Amino acid sequence: MNNTNIIHYEQPGVTVDLVILTVNNNQLKVLLVKRADEPFSGHWSIPGGFLRKDESLDEAALRVMLDKTGVQEEYLEQLYTFGRPERDPRARVITVAYFALIPWKNLPQPTSLKVAGVDWFDADGVPELAFDHQDILGYALRRLRAKAGYSNIVYGLLPVDASLGLTAVVSTAVGFFGASWNGIYMAEVARLSPPDRVADATSGSTMFTFLGYVVGPSLFALAVPAYGWSVPFVAVGVQMILMGVFQTFVLIRLGRARPNLS
Repeated sequence: MNNTNIIHYEQPGVTVDLVILTVNNNQLKVLLVKRADEPFSGHWSIPGGFLRKDESLDEAALRVMLDKTGVQEEYLEQLYTFGRPERDPRARVITVAYFALIPWKNLPQPTSLKVAGVDWFDADGVPELAFDHQDILGYALRRLRAKAGYSNIVYGLLPVDASLGLTAVVSTAVGFFGASWNGIYMAEVARLSPPDRVADATSGSTMFTFLGYVVGPSLFALAVPAYGWSVPFVAVGVQMILMGVFQTFVLIRLGRARPNLS
């Protein structure tokens, strides 16, 4: 189990665990595997495995994802490191958690003999999970919902031929509709931009959104002592409307430039 070999130092194991998310029937789903081995034999868990000496953390995450779920990486992001001493009853084990976003698909049969089953579950209604996987899943959901409001992360849940309507549905299913227009906008910018310009388009849109929705209202708030609440409040409202109109215009132009995806 130990994957270190340094004399005079304790040798904890290192694992990677994967929170794999998708959207189906307007519901955010998480992929779980049923453990075939102890500890927690017969319990559902998020897929994971031990790091090998000759691989990086990212390589281990990709290998475990394919071996235990049959899924190949679509969008993979390192999430957090979990290291409570008692998190694994076998030994001292530190895990590096990842989360992956994939479009809905039927699951192929995994090749690992350590998995007794694999299935999709509602992300907010999972059974009791092995180890500290409930905490890992909760952390991943909070990260996803926070990023949905200011980035194009929802793009990872969409098929390449998704429509604007599907983008809106998926953004809503993620559960962050308070800022979902921004999420829809960012995902659509990524989807409709030329493949070699997605990074430039989304980074520019992120900066534009930040300036418009954060810096602008903050500057208006500074005017409150001089003008009271009425003038800044109206100004912020007008600004928000203009931001929405401008973003809609951007999406229309991008859609016309790539009619095969609109």
